[in-house]
Amino acid sequence: MAGGAERILAALDAYLLAGLLFGVLPRAIYFGFVTIATLGYGDVVPISEPARGLAIVEGVSGQMYLAVLVARVVSLYSQQRED
Repeated sequence: MAGGAERILAALDAYLLAGLLFGVLPRAIYFGFVTIATLGYGDVVPISEPARGLAIVEGVSGQMYLAVLVARVVSLYSQQRED
């Protein structure tokens, strides 16, 4: 499981890095992490069309990334139980 745990931690690191990257692009780290986590507080909103498009890409990719990560964790867990 050590290799699997390292992969999971690496995937979480990549998720956080993606939040940071998206946050640096519109110069708003807070907004980037709120968007990638799809929290949607509404206190900071994108005004321009390109910023709105970037927020959509970030939100969707964040959810897809988490879905794949959870599927991988479940797969590793069920595989470990079978062994």
